[in-house]
Amino acid sequence: MRFNFWLRTPLLISVAFLTSMLFADDLRSRATMQDVQLSDSTPYDNRAVIRYDAQGNGYIAWNVQKLDHLPNHGVFVARYDAERGRAGDPFVYIRDQYMLDMIAPDSESVTLLLQRREGLERFDNADSNIYFQFQNSYNVLDIVRFSTDGRELFRTALVGNEGVDAEAYFLCRMSSLARLGFDGETYSVYAEYCTNNTSERTPDVHEGDYFVQIDARGRKVHGTEDHLSASHSSISSMIIPDRNETYTMTIGDGSPYGLQVRRYSSGRKIFTVVPYPDQDHLPYDDMYAEAESATDAGLVGSFVVRGDYIIAVMSTVETNRHPIKDQPADLLFLKLDRETGRTIESKWLTRTEQTDESMPYLMNYGEHLLLVYNISDEDFMIKEAAHLAVLNDEGNFIKNPIKTDLKVDAHSRFFYYPDGDVGWVRVEGYQAVAQVIRVDVPEGNDENSENDIIRTRN
Repeated sequence: MRFNFWLRTPLLISVAFLTSMLFADDLRSRATMQDVQLSDSTPYDNRAVIRYDAQGNGYIAWNVQKLDHLPNHGVFVARYDAERGRAGDPFVYIRDQYMLDMIAPDSESVTLLLQRREGLERFDNADSNIYFQFQNSYNVLDIVRFSTDGRELFRTALVGNEGVDAEAYFLCRMSSLARLGFDGETYSVYAEYCTNNTSERTPDVHEGDYFVQIDARGRKVHGTEDHLSASHSSISSMIIPDRNETYTMTIGDGSPYGLQVRRYSSGRKIFTVVPYPDQDHLPYDDMYAEAESATDAGLVGSFVVRGDYIIAVMSTVETNRHPIKDQPADLLFLKLDRETGRTIESKWLTRTEQTDESMPYLMNYGEHLLLVYNISDEDFMIKEAAHLAVLNDEGNFIKNPIKTDLKVDAHSRFFYYPDGDVGWVRVEGYQAVAQVIRVDVPEGNDENSENDIIRTRN
């Protein structure tokens, strides 16, 4: 018996709609959240980081910033029990410092990137340098390793405390852009720094990137320090896919302008590429003068290295519309050759005139990729509601984006659970509770996933 076309069409549409909803509900049901009690609350950035060692032991580090009514301000590190959603008693407490990142190189220690304040008193009232007029400024970047019983194993000052004389390097005020990695033998550090490029102490401070490698005993590896002057204030990230190989990614608003990807081999820079926007077709000769910050070029929260490729998703606009400056952004998918940095593919995941997609984070998710982002409202203020989607390596949606009641923001820190599940942790202001989100990876192949592919538009 043959169905009439007009009777059959609504049925097909209904089946397709229900199938899509089932896939969406399936992804949403895989995301769960726990509230983890920390120490004192603070109205400032109460950043938290969760990491696991190779044996599956979890650790959580968090900041409590300095306030007069909080006697215990600084950095705390404790063991993290994911099943119970609890932080243990801190085995590390460092007063009056600020944690940027943490890793667990083995089951007996944790290593942190910390900011500390040293020798700033003479600049506190210096009108000529606004970067040192704040009590909570930190100007030295340290890498510090602690045993799990709280003993300091090494501390190395990496950059900072060089004053504000010409070409002196120091940390930007309350700099929050830094990443720490470990390949089993060597640490890699990727951080934001500042330098005064004039001969006098003036507010003309230029931001840039700082890269260095540290051996397992805390010593700088000779020849690996790299000061890069590309001004930026975007969300930077770093990946160490193999021993002696490191990739970094950030966004600059000056020299050059846009997404910058670098590859280091044994601490030596192999390439720097700017895959987007097209540097030969920018609308202004001096993009640094037109852009107020790197966010006027775009945002990239993280990227992945899979097989022979580097894959990233960034929030930006078409080349001829730069700088962004209050324009709704879309999500751009980029695939680069891992060896050379050459762009293999570039296409838009979203093309929405009124919707401003922002804060994209990309993580390995079984055989596919998990994309997490949020959307700004009409006044370009971040709503922070997390949208989840699943992509394949070609930039096609395996699972269409869905809105959740979870939150993601610029200070969310992503991580992998020992079984490969994806997680992120964030702390709401004025609270002492960390929100820990976990997105389960389906076991085996997602048997119906290929039926749910939504092709992206170039």
